Amino acid sequence: MEQVSRWIQILYRAGSRRRLVLLLSGLLIGILAIGLGIAYIIVFVADLTGNLSSLSANPVFPLLGIGLIGVGLAVAMFNVVRLSERMIGYISPNRDGQSVLNLVYERMASADKPRVVVFANGIGLFILLNALKDKVSSVDVVLPQGEDTQIYGELLQANQLNLRNVFVSKIPSGTLCAEFRDDTVVEGMLAIKETRNKPGIRRLYVKPTDGTQPDTSQIVNPDLIDAIQRADAVIFGPTSLFSGIIASVLPPDVSTALRNTRALKVFICPVMTEPGKTDNYSVSDHVTAVEGHGNFNLDYVILNTKRISYDLAEKYYDYGAEQVLLNLDEFEHTYLKVDFSARLGEVRQLGHAVLIDDDVINASVQKILGQADEKLVVRHDPDKLREVFEKIFDHIEYRRNLNTSN
Repeated sequence: MEQVSRWIQILYRAGSRRRLVLLLSGLLIGILAIGLGIAYIIVFVADLTGNLSSLSANPVFPLLGIGLIGVGLAVAMFNVVRLSERMIGYISPNRDGQSVLNLVYERMASADKPRVVVFANGIGLFILLNALKDKVSSVDVVLPQGEDTQIYGELLQANQLNLRNVFVSKIPSGTLCAEFRDDTVVEGMLAIKETRNKPGIRRLYVKPTDGTQPDTSQIVNPDLIDAIQRADAVIFGPTSLFSGIIASVLPPDVSTALRNTRALKVFICPVMTEPGKTDNYSVSDHVTAVEGHGNFNLDYVILNTKRISYDLAEKYYDYGAEQVLLNLDEFEHTYLKVDFSARLGEVRQLGHAVLIDDDVINASVQKILGQADEKLVVRHDPDKLREVFEKIFDHIEYRRNLNTSN
């Protein structure tokens, strides 16, 4: 009775009393018409076994019964849909005027779409999420320690992205450190981000606060671990290699979950190197850094193959960055014949990962925060990334069907 009372309260608050009475009355009339139609048919069948001369044995009776059932169903369904729309409008006002049928259809369709976890931050995160729009059933975002989850959550919701949770990947008690190629060490995430005049990062690691090694079996990110276990795909980037991705996969519980998950692991290789962090990094260097720090293997690497213009390349070079492309050795050793989704063909492979190399960028004018100046920058293109992920998600569907048939 308590549940019935709550539903009545929701219906009562969902609209005017007069409208509510009309809808409930229409529903009742529909139910009565269905009942009367069934009664006509029952009487007709009963009279067939008895007195065939009875008025109720007239063939018009079953036809009338069927007609009443049809009309009753139509009236009842109409009013049920209208009542549902009013309830959903009250419970979920931000549905953009969609009907209940459309909402139900979208929910059913999204059930077949993959669940994804994204390790990224900054502008790259928003580019990727716009690429994944309408292609996934849910998105969990993982930010490196020090990021403001509330700000990201508000911005993502404002863009009407299908967001589920925003996590911060927490490291065990200790200080994040970067060891550079000149053997110097910089401590703290902020200091690492601001470092420029260095020969590149050799590795990231966590320095324990008390001098003892942390307990690697400790679970410090339980909700994030659960999201990774339920995901169909885990996507890394596009964002800073060390401060945006590797810092988030360092916690032992996170790296263990990534190593054990059945989800496809996809790395979006940066378009440009980062001054003082990834100087002279090849594609393989980027892949090795992710896999080595996280202790897991990637399934896909997305690499841009379109060369940026000479003028833009010159500006980046003056800044200390250069475009990340396959070097000669990588190019000559990346082809492999595989049976992919039951189709033989040649693909590029870097280590364990399939390499998808394509034009996935565009150049755009970006305003410098707090200044009137503008600059031309190169970014991943969400529309081009969307096409790439359609192929990857087809692989997920193929694996699902394969598991079902087995």
